[in-house]
Amino acid sequence: MDKKTTLTEQNSTLKSTNTMYELPCTGNRVFAVGEGDISTMQELYPSVDIFGELRKMKGWLLANSMKRKTPRGMPRFIHNWLSKQQDN
Repeated sequence: MDKKTTLTEQNSTLKSTNTMYELPCTGNRVFAVGEGDISTMQELYPSVDIFGELRKMKGWLLANSMKRKTPRGMPRFIHNWLSKQQDN
């Protein structure tokens, strides 16, 4: 059974309610991204297609299983990825 960690658990300032997307992590765990997290990302990165980028992240994580992040490192991975897309 997969253990889910949410972005909200990593950062208590975000308010996640329903899981909108899941990203694979190390050790057969998944990282859940909730509605509140998506809203926050859309505020921080207004010119980025958040759901499109989450799909790309998931594809990258599935293809690069040796480089998957821990649940603790996933928020940094997500925000670094989105920040790079915002700058493009």
